[in-house]
Amino acid sequence: MRKHLLLLVPVVLFLAACEGAPYPVSKAGEVPVRADVPGYWFMVDEDGEEVTLELYAFNDAEYVGYMSGDEDDESMLVRVFESPVGGVDIANVRCLNCDPDEGYMFGLVIADDRTLSVQWVSDDFYEEVEDASSSEQVRAALEADLDGWLTGETWIWTRGES
Repeated sequence: MRKHLLLLVPVVLFLAACEGAPYPVSKAGEVPVRADVPGYWFMVDEDGEEVTLELYAFNDAEYVGYMSGDEDDESMLVRVFESPVGGVDIANVRCLNCDPDEGYMFGLVIADDRTLSVQWVSDDFYEEVEDASSSEQVRAALEADLDGWLTGETWIWTRGES
């Protein structure tokens, strides 16, 4: 398994109610899409409800995804791309149908043929970078203590059939 920070962070946006970072770690295009990421994924949340995520390659370096739960207000359209940070690829996730102030969420993804595990960046990180004025500042803050920031929740998705 290879470590990757995937942009599958939509779950965190509505479950953690975090505002995110004002900028991504980098512009899209630094890491190509991977064959093991697109597809239909599902997980069961802490309330026992199934949450689904459909990810598609949007272009050579970005994914577009749709995540939905059992409630109408749990549907999210997301843009995801990866950025290299500290020897791993970090997923930049942006909800496209949410309040624009919610910003970018980041996570480390480990994927194989059947599972996709996302280790989210701690909510404290977003407070640390809330006044950042560039992607370079966000990246520098993340690189300064990558292991320390990768202490948020972990979500484990299972590949399903659409």
